Amino acid sequence: MATVRFYRGRWVADYYDTNKRRRIERPEGHFEKASQELHAAQVLLADRLAEVADGLVHEGLGTFEDAATRWLKSKVGIRPSTRRSYQQLLCCYLIPYFGNRTLRLIQVTDIERFRTELSAGIPESIKQALVARLLKANPVSQKPARSNMRVR
Repeated sequence: MATVRFYRGRWVADYYDTNKRRRIERPEGHFEKASQELHAAQVLLADRLAEVADGLVHEGLGTFEDAATRWLKSKVGIRPSTRRSYQQLLCCYLIPYFGNRTLRLIQVTDIERFRTELSAGIPESIKQALVARLLKANPVSQKPARSNMRVR
């Protein structure tokens, strides 16, 4: 059952997602009147029900790269060397492999495939990212190659 209701002093959209998990979402923004918040909650509920009908789960997580960046920023009480280590693992291995994929679509089988490919050698997506990083760090000179031949 999906409804808009007053919950903890706010109007919220109360619904079940495609995984049958209950979601209670508050509309974003500042509202001058309760009627504006009620209307925003109704619009939010309509949007979420349309997403559920289409088979989408609204989690607001985006891509793996977005989530990894947010995760790294959330690590505030770690040593700088630990942060560098995490960042290196993310930049060199995980983001090149999973980076542009939607987070909710990554499954356990994908992670196992990544581990298998990594144990067999460096996966192609990671090799390409390495080459791109190296080219960015040391760009090839745009000058034409000098010839040893003299023009007379």
